[in-house]
Amino acid sequence: MVMIEHCNPDLLLVDINLPDMNGLELTRQIRNKYPTLKVLILSMYDSKEYVSESLRSGASGYILKNAPSREIVAAIETIKNGGTFYSPEITNKILLDDCTSNVLTPRENQVLYKIFQGLNNKEIAQVLDISVRTVEAHRVSIRRKLNIDKPAALVKYAIDHGIISK
Repeated sequence: MVMIEHCNPDLLLVDINLPDMNGLELTRQIRNKYPTLKVLILSMYDSKEYVSESLRSGASGYILKNAPSREIVAAIETIKNGGTFYSPEITNKILLDDCTSNVLTPRENQVLYKIFQGLNNKEIAQVLDISVRTVEAHRVSIRRKLNIDKPAALVKYAIDHGIISK
């Protein structure tokens, strides 16, 4: 907090994992003491819980550490100009979880998310450490549960439900 008073920044990048305090708690304290100071959470965690908690703590954005540098720059510029910014990767994952969590199993959700990332069956199998036949079975189950019979219809479903953008 002393550094904030000394440097008078417009924006802080805060990691969730800090040695002395959780970054979300630090964000709360910063926003209480300096309400105009903007905070961008920079994290390796892509869970809905952390993103939701960052919103409650008063952060203006949340970006993953593995985001491309152009995305990090865009986040900083957006927040400096009064906007909010959340990594597209994390928002897509959260929307996917919300839209399908009551219908699909957790593994089917993982497969569906990988499909939307553009991975083929073999790549999905490698990433999830399952067989290609298991991926194929999950695809059949996903299509059946969502009442979708064509790959293009699956993409339309994802766009219509805000899981991916055009």
